[in-house]
Amino acid sequence: MIPPLARRHGLRHRQPADVADLAEEADHVTALIAGSIAFSGTAGAFLDHAPEGVPEARRAEAAYTALTGGVGAV
Repeated sequence: MIPPLARRHGLRHRQPADVADLAEEADHVTALIAGSIAFSGTAGAFLDHAPEGVPEARRAEAAYTALTGGVGAV
């Protein structure tokens, strides 16, 4: 569920499983672990955290896992 304030400002909450099209849809990414910011920056900088060799369709998921150690992954 998207909090009312975020909805009013056009923000969308994304689950880790919803990130396949992240590079096309987002210009800023914030990844949280238990309410603390693990990463905040451009989508490109976020995707740079994915290990080399990860298929393009899995880069965002791999970057999230690399940044959070898999905490909260779906």
